[in-house]
Amino acid sequence: MKVIEARNVNDAWPQAIDYILSNGTRRQSRNGDVISVDVPVATVYQKPMERVLFDPVRDANPLFHLNEALWMLAGSDNAYWLDQFVGDFSKRFSEEGGRMHGAYGKRWRSWFYSVTKGTSIDQLEEAIRLLDNDPYDRQVVISMWDAEADLGVPGLKDRPCNTHIYLRADRYAPSDNGIIDGAPHYVHHLDMTVCCRSNDAVFGAYGANVVHFSVLQEYLAFRLGFEVGTYTQISNNLHIYQDSLNKVDLDSAEKNRLHFTEGYIGTGKLFSSGRNSLYEEIKAYIKGDPQNGTPADVIDQCAMPMAIIASAVRQKNWSAAKHAASHIVFDDWRLASERWIDRRSQAFRSMGEK
Repeated sequence: MKVIEARNVNDAWPQAIDYILSNGTRRQSRNGDVISVDVPVATVYQKPMERVLFDPVRDANPLFHLNEALWMLAGSDNAYWLDQFVGDFSKRFSEEGGRMHGAYGKRWRSWFYSVTKGTSIDQLEEAIRLLDNDPYDRQVVISMWDAEADLGVPGLKDRPCNTHIYLRADRYAPSDNGIIDGAPHYVHHLDMTVCCRSNDAVFGAYGANVVHFSVLQEYLAFRLGFEVGTYTQISNNLHIYQDSLNKVDLDSAEKNRLHFTEGYIGTGKLFSSGRNSLYEEIKAYIKGDPQNGTPADVIDQCAMPMAIIASAVRQKNWSAAKHAASHIVFDDWRLASERWIDRRSQAFRSMGEK
């Protein structure tokens, strides 16, 4: 197994593409030719909340990544909702009726059914209950793979690539307040390991996945009152598709690494208020039915401005898009959104000049 130790995704990305391009084998897959490594790859993030990839060549879509993470937390499988951020998303990935078969959030929240309880299982709420009762419980596993629905079932557009999540908590004495009233002060941190059967390095592991699962990790830690620990992604088959090599440039990735490893912008933290109401607020946002009162900061001050940006960009209204981006209070997501807008406006103007 190859282990990539990284502070954040900007640190991991050049290490991963260098390893794949140097050690990978060209193979065929059902979705086209790939460069694939022959051993599992584990990427260990020490600062998983530093989750925004800034490499301009990779050109990650921050609007889509953040909103898809919230869509997952809400337990949705309605792919049409994501079309506002990626126009053909439902066409590419959903089954008839716009439902996404492998939607992680649906698997987390309501896919599996308890015969004994006579109701669907909300694995996230159950994980929170178990770890709140015993932070050292080693049996807290969240499943996304359903053998009956996924294994060998033909004709599906999508089935889960990431299959299982393992959670564990530990305690440590933080250096800034390790002693209170003469006694050690301990806080719990939540570590997470995600297992993936097949992982596209460009659009999966170091693009969408690092956002989706670090947001889930932060959400669970926030609900429990824990700190965020390490996040480990184990990719059983890590690869780069031949037709996405235009998104891969080691020099650009290394230059980006210098700027955004130790010098990452902001804290990365998304959740700071509404611990008991956060799930309902996220569900209301996804359903387009805002709750009474003030929505969580991540919705009001990040996700909603991003939805406005997406609409403005579709209309080529660059000034409106930049104005909406200025309302994002989270430094990393604001900077990524502004740069994403700039790249599109520059490309549009370049086309007009030809």
